[in-house]
Amino acid sequence: MKWVELTERSGYLELPLVLIPFYRLDSGDLLLFDSGAYPEPQLFADLAARGARVAAVLSTHLHWDHMGNNAGLIKAFGTTVYADPAEIRRLLALGPPPYPVAPLPEGAEIRICGAEIGVIPTPGHTPGHTSFVTPDGVCCLGDAMMDHWALRGSKLPYMEDVELALKSMERLRSTGCAWYVASHCGVVNGEELPTLVDANVEKELRLYALLREQITGPISREELLQRFFRAADIHRLTPDRSVWLRRSALVRLQELIRAGEYEERDGIIRPVK
Repeated sequence: MKWVELTERSGYLELPLVLIPFYRLDSGDLLLFDSGAYPEPQLFADLAARGARVAAVLSTHLHWDHMGNNAGLIKAFGTTVYADPAEIRRLLALGPPPYPVAPLPEGAEIRICGAEIGVIPTPGHTPGHTSFVTPDGVCCLGDAMMDHWALRGSKLPYMEDVELALKSMERLRSTGCAWYVASHCGVVNGEELPTLVDANVEKELRLYALLREQITGPISREELLQRFFRAADIHRLTPDRSVWLRRSALVRLQELIRAGEYEERDGIIRPVK
């Protein structure tokens, strides 16, 4: 595990395939923005070596790969885990959560453990996805957008609402922060951010175009998905991966239907003439 300092108080922990941003409080304790994909014993060893505790985790969203150390932090330090109320509702819909999650206070700036944290709603990846800005200008993007490296490797980025996600990216374009940390898995400065926004937008436009190319006439939803996955070079779908990929593909299809380009009747998608 590598600790990287971006400013006097803000930085990130570098783990395989994920970055965990942090902010150091006046006390020397930390705020974390998400907690990683899996329990990390080295995190607790490093915290002990530094004599630091984690006062709170501010969750960009409540997907499993951003919650991996929440339970351990609560047990070790009594850490408070915060998330947008929409994320908490989604978690509760899956059943009783394993630990308490507190709703984020309302406002564009919130006070957490004495620190003024900027709050930027960035829905799209999930309905309640939130990005955060530390007091010294480091923006924690979560999954609001991907780094260039992750974009190259991701054939179908998961989205629950693509149009909202694109609006969120444009909102982030004008935030003017010194640094931006994407969970998967890179860091850009303020001057580089517009290029990253453009790359994420272009990825979505290419996926829309690829989906359109598969609809040459009336086609069943299932056949369309199979064609789209083949065209996107997506193979060997495990049951869990299939659920996520199908959902993400159908979200994009529904956007094209909503835009009036296609219609669906009796399970058949047809171009609108």
